[in-house]
Amino acid sequence: MKINFKKINIKYGASGLYGLTALLAALLAAGCTEHFHPANEAGAHAELEEYEEEHEHGEGVHFSLEQQERLGLEFDQACTMDLSQRIRVPGWVELPPGGSATIKAGVEGVLIELAAGLAPGREVRKGEVLGKIRPLVSAMDMGELEANYLKAKATREQSQTNYARIERLFAAGAKSQREWEEARLALSMAEADWEKALAWRAVYQGGAAEPEKVPALELIAPLDGVVASLSSGLGLHVSAGEELLRLINGEKLWISASIPQNRINRIEDFQNAFYEASPGVFLSTAGAPLYRSPVLDPVSQMGRITWELSADAAELRAGQALNLYLASGERRQALAVPESAVTEVAGETVVFVREHEDFFEKRPVELGLRDGAWVEVLSGVESGESVVSQGAYTLKLAMSQSALPDPHAGHSH
Repeated sequence: MKINFKKINIKYGASGLYGLTALLAALLAAGCTEHFHPANEAGAHAELEEYEEEHEHGEGVHFSLEQQERLGLEFDQACTMDLSQRIRVPGWVELPPGGSATIKAGVEGVLIELAAGLAPGREVRKGEVLGKIRPLVSAMDMGELEANYLKAKATREQSQTNYARIERLFAAGAKSQREWEEARLALSMAEADWEKALAWRAVYQGGAAEPEKVPALELIAPLDGVVASLSSGLGLHVSAGEELLRLINGEKLWISASIPQNRINRIEDFQNAFYEASPGVFLSTAGAPLYRSPVLDPVSQMGRITWELSADAAELRAGQALNLYLASGERRQALAVPESAVTEVAGETVVFVREHEDFFEKRPVELGLRDGAWVEVLSGVESGESVVSQGAYTLKLAMSQSALPDPHAGHSH
């Protein structure tokens, strides 16, 4: 098939699919706005035949270098690499057990002090006093304080016993790091509650229940991090147990997934896993999973698996949904192109090969293994050929505009 192309030059300001469609329509329409005007008809035919002989290609589209830059086209070479067939499973990003903390009012009272600049986004340090509550003496009851103290004491002792047991099992490899961290966090919180209850018990046993002698209750940060929420304000009344602050430490994040039973048995390499941080951007989990559930959920029949990584690995955020790609066995050296280079035109799987600096040929391809960002090509592309890795949809859209017209069709001179 022979395609004639005339260089065009337009300006556009629209964005999104509508803007892209308008741009391509203008690019295609512009093919009829410039023509060859030789001195005679014979000269016109001679120039046209010479042009067509030099630009004979398969079916495709033309774009000048300037137009390619405007459209943001990017290219990669087809090359041989080590590929594995992968299973895609939905996953999510979450904070580890010690990655967040909630600070609640221990007693009913008035919030009489807040740390300077305390607001969502402010960094805090572990042990920093973030505020103070003046308790309402009328709300204090010695019997209630004693009950709170005994409850806190029992919880602390139970947490100490549980932590010691899990620590021994963790050292022996019988418990996961996740379970050990959860037990450690539970003990830390129980210790803090017990110390607070002990302090209040001592104050009231000493007969200091007069308003002017009752000390303010300090709100202390239990971890390094940032303020995620602040739900009260200076001078406001607070109730016992009311949530006042939520702190987040996002230095470490977990990526987790629930995998169906029929897929778990097909996954052979949990270490060689990738996640899709953003469309078309695949990153490695960099190592073995932190935690693999030894049992399936009795209702969903799924098994949980978790990896730990630094939050700055790909600007991940807790609560974010993403896809995980896990190797399912078959692995081989294969010719591959980026997954983003593959598209469909009229029901046919194709890539666009850069045959010339300004011409992109549509090539039907047969695909094989899919390995995250790369896919095996069984036929249709040769090693070393340059394919459009970003912008294939743009070329597909251009072809749907009925290809570039012959700029001389329908004109008589």
